[in-house]
Amino acid sequence: MDFKQSRSLAERKVMLIYQSRPIRDLLTPIFKQIGAETVSAGPSVEMLRQLELLKPDIIFCEFEMDTLDGPTVVAQLRREHKLKTPIILVVDAQDGDARQKSRQCGANESLSMPFSVHDVITVTQKALDRPEAHVLRFGPRPTPEKK
Repeated sequence: MDFKQSRSLAERKVMLIYQSRPIRDLLTPIFKQIGAETVSAGPSVEMLRQLELLKPDIIFCEFEMDTLDGPTVVAQLRREHKLKTPIILVVDAQDGDARQKSRQCGANESLSMPFSVHDVITVTQKALDRPEAHVLRFGPRPTPEKK
């Protein structure tokens, strides 16, 4: 597969939510190679402020983070922000529960580390090919609770 010719991934905006810089440093060149734009947001609290402004096509989120871990971020995006954007959690292959936790919190896919370029492209394509990836990605803002 010629990743440079992947039309469905070229010119997409990929948000990377991370705490550890190596994840960003591994994923950014892969997306650059296929013509996708990456925007980085870290830590996770900062990402929540940037999300509506950046409007990514897909989100990669690190599973293990200090302030808010990946599953908590994903659950919050789905529940409170009504976000429909495909989300992929980057998990440690040694964590046997990570894939199940990823599905439970609302992630579309998980990507096990270590990963190859092929793994990243395949999981991204799979997430973007789902029918729900083509609906309005940003839902209405939640109304404040009345006291």
